[in-house]
Amino acid sequence: MKNSILSFARRAYSDQRGQTLPFVALGMVALLGMGGLVVDVGHAYVVRSQLQNSANAAALAASGAVYNSQSNTVNYTSLATQYNCGSGAENASSGVTCTQTFTPKCFNSLMPPGENCTGAPNNAVVVQNTANVKTYLMGLFGVPALNVSATATASIQGTANSWNVAVIVDGTSSMSTTDTNCGNLTQFQCALSSVQVFLEHVNPGPSGNIRVSLFSFPNVAFGGGGSESNTCGGTFTGEVYTLPAPGASNYGPIVYSKTGSQIGGSYQIATWDSNYYLASATADAGLNPSDNLVKTIGAAYNTSTGAKALTGCLPNVGGETTYIASTIYAAQAALTHEQTLYANSKNAMIILSDGQANAAAAKFPGLGYTATNGGIAPTYAGTTTYSASAKNLAGVVGGWGQYPDINNECQQEITAANAATAAGTVVYTVAYGSEDTGCGSNGGTDTHLSIGTTGLNVPFTALSQLTPCLAMEDMASTLNDFYSDPNQSGSNSSCADGGHTTATLADISLAIAANFTKPRLIPNNAN
Repeated sequence: MKNSILSFARRAYSDQRGQTLPFVALGMVALLGMGGLVVDVGHAYVVRSQLQNSANAAALAASGAVYNSQSNTVNYTSLATQYNCGSGAENASSGVTCTQTFTPKCFNSLMPPGENCTGAPNNAVVVQNTANVKTYLMGLFGVPALNVSATATASIQGTANSWNVAVIVDGTSSMSTTDTNCGNLTQFQCALSSVQVFLEHVNPGPSGNIRVSLFSFPNVAFGGGGSESNTCGGTFTGEVYTLPAPGASNYGPIVYSKTGSQIGGSYQIATWDSNYYLASATADAGLNPSDNLVKTIGAAYNTSTGAKALTGCLPNVGGETTYIASTIYAAQAALTHEQTLYANSKNAMIILSDGQANAAAAKFPGLGYTATNGGIAPTYAGTTTYSASAKNLAGVVGGWGQYPDINNECQQEITAANAATAAGTVVYTVAYGSEDTGCGSNGGTDTHLSIGTTGLNVPFTALSQLTPCLAMEDMASTLNDFYSDPNQSGSNSSCADGGHTTATLADISLAIAANFTKPRLIPNNAN
């Protein structure tokens, strides 16, 4: 019995069958592990690529609104969310739960020469996406998910797109008031300073992709050799309001003549310019001090105090009362002409004013003047009493309160700006201390509804609802193109801008400038 047991043991010990099973089992485990690395890690890389693409898209979309506060209705957070990887977004990652963070930044390297981020708004945005990617095979080895992330940083400070931009600045006597909320400068100086900020942050690039022309009202007559192409070579004299025909192709000064007298002021202060930027001009924040437009508005920059020395040659010529409609038609004619010279360029208009239009009859050419170059000659002295047979300033029966006229001037500026929008121009309006009363029956010059109220940004059905603030809202192409600085000292303005929280002229200029440049991705380690 004992020998039988030993014999069986020897045979079993020497039998080779089944010895590969442990090795097969170990090999299967190794193959599963390697497969897990290939399948699960490969999947994680695919997801990370998706997260990077969505982060890039979100950062580029958000950078255009980074100058505005996060509490805005149109802000970098809402835009980044719309184009990012979250559920329902334009670039959502299928089957993956994505966590997103958006962080605004200010990089000194993106500031104009001579400036830094101290006290400046943000100029870039960082988007970071993270996700836990569920594993398939690696879960068998205690790794249920892999954490992946992607980061993108974008700035709006790229080379400008091809734009023609007409900047209209209120030059009436009310702009001579000191604004204690703007460094105790006059409102006119503050307005020109905001134009400086706009130019500093819109680099036209070597191709001159952005062309800017400055307009003002009332009309200005140049003397002593001054002209639109050499503004600082002469003197400035305020003139009465000339009346360009809506849609006219003429873009030059309109001359009114009669025996022994002539009127020839221009709304265009400085002609089209793409040479205003000079990166080496660090003492002038990147503005070319020898350029005509820059010399007109001023450029000198004090790097120690951070204050701009407003040394521009353009004075506040004054003019007791305001009329904006004719300036808009003149600027639109100039934009239309400029666009014919640059294929595929776009047009924009920036109007900075309080919006209160109330020019008296004495501020328009009188009877007997003959207009040239597309101007409308007054044929009727006008009346302040409406009737169906009443004439406007041009003598059109039934045209009472319609351009050109001394009545319903706020409504005329709305009509003019809306016509520019209809012609393809993006109209931005900056309400600077716009009043909450005026225009309508409680004061001002609008005493009869003469425009349709449908299709307006803010419809109104009674004159009591029409105010300079509302006029500025309705002049903008959309409410997102309307900005307001209600903090002008002494104005007691409560003109609200519900779409943005940029409440100073400088920050508003930055926000508008962002619309003209190309967003670009920059290194995540930028500083």
